[in-house]
Amino acid sequence: MSAILVAGLTIAAGVVLVLVVREALKPGDANAAGAGGPASGNVADQALNAADTYIKQGEPGKAEVILRKALETYPEDQRMYVMLAEVLIGQHRFQDAYDQLEKAIACPPPATHEASIEFTAGNVASMMGNTERATMHYAAAQSLDKTDARYPLYLAQSLVKQNKIDDAKTNLLIVLNLDPDNAIAWGTLAELEYRGGQFGLASQHVARARTLDPQSLVWRILEARIGVKQNRAEEALSLLTALSEAQQREPGVLDLMGQCYGMLRRPADAAGLYSRHSLADPTNAPLALDAAVWLEKAGKIKGDDGAIAFAKRAMMLGDDHAKAIVERLEKLP
Repeated sequence: MSAILVAGLTIAAGVVLVLVVREALKPGDANAAGAGGPASGNVADQALNAADTYIKQGEPGKAEVILRKALETYPEDQRMYVMLAEVLIGQHRFQDAYDQLEKAIACPPPATHEASIEFTAGNVASMMGNTERATMHYAAAQSLDKTDARYPLYLAQSLVKQNKIDDAKTNLLIVLNLDPDNAIAWGTLAELEYRGGQFGLASQHVARARTLDPQSLVWRILEARIGVKQNRAEEALSLLTALSEAQQREPGVLDLMGQCYGMLRRPADAAGLYSRHSLADPTNAPLALDAAVWLEKAGKIKGDDGAIAFAKRAMMLGDDHAKAIVERLEKLP
């Protein structure tokens, strides 16, 4: 599991941001009406309030109908586009929501160019997998508001996806200047230094992330990965053995633990680890085969808990490599 994924955008995050934006442009407020566009009369506010009521009642379809009808009369009311985007995000209609947010951004004065609207557009673009558009919106949000650490943080994540590592690091440093206790920024910097082979810096950064967020599984695994690269297998292993059985079966964790045991020349411990997890997850063919491999390295070939037994289970579960291993092991004296 990569630390870079920690700040991945979620549907819920997008909805929350729309709510924040809409609060700034809420209906029924004279200043908000003026900021939102020319629809400052009672009819526009009534439409917005009615749509808002339907949203709160869990009837987004009715809210959508009201907003689309109102936009025929008030096509430059920024508040309506933002509220409609909220409705559409809640229904996972991301392309349509994105279109509404772009219209909100494009509304002419006296509508405001809100950083939070750009940020929400970036979130929705990210949900759609359009990293370039997401990056554009996050950069716009940051240029409009240089005090909010979320904007450079999300921009950095988006830049990482495009492999623009130096630019991502620059934005992460901006985050930490604004919010020195941001664990995600420290952890992401650690991940980037790890990728670049700067294991000393990576170790310092991930230690800070772990101090700030000691419950994070991602930072613990990253610290163990860095430890392995620094030939600190014992320390890395202690981080991983403290995890629950379920956490140890997270992608890549058992492999990392096996690597540590291998570095420490403890194949029997690795065999016991994989055997235990294979028995706990009996339909997992690759895990059964890994257990067989480690059992062979530990010299335990035959018997109900030996390498042959686990390789046969992997074979029965459909692993393409298991048959050859079973045949080879059965030929051993």
